[in-house]
Amino acid sequence: MKLITFTILALFSLLSHASDNQHLDIAGVWMTGDDNTLVEINISTAPFNGTVISTDNPKGKVGTVILSDLKKDNDKWLAQVFAPKRDKHFDAEIVRKGKTLHIAVDVGFFTKDIEWTLQEIQSK
Repeated sequence: MKLITFTILALFSLLSHASDNQHLDIAGVWMTGDDNTLVEINISTAPFNGTVISTDNPKGKVGTVILSDLKKDNDKWLAQVFAPKRDKHFDAEIVRKGKTLHIAVDVGFFTKDIEWTLQEIQSK
C-alpha cells in the first residue's frame, strides 16, 4: 500500500512540476503579428535563437535572426531582439503565458510590449 501511495504522489509531483515549467518552454513557431511573419525559436541546440522562417513582408528576409543570445533567467528568458526597421538590437525579457509570448523590449527610456502567438504547424 505504501508503494502505491508513494507512486501516486511521485506522479502528481512530476505532473505538477512539468505544468509549472511549461511557461519556460518557448521553443516553437510563433506568429509575430507583422506581415504574416513566422519565427522559429530553437532552444535545443546552441546558440539558442529565433529565426524568420516565413514572411509576406517584401523587405523581410527568411533566415534573419530576430532573437539572439537567449538565456533562461528563473521564470523568464532574456534575449536580444533585432528591430529591422531600426537595424538595431535591443534587450528584451520574454515570458510565455499559454500560447502567447509576452516580449518586453527595452527601447531607450521606455519599454515596448509585443505579443507573439504560438502556431500549430500542419505536417505535410
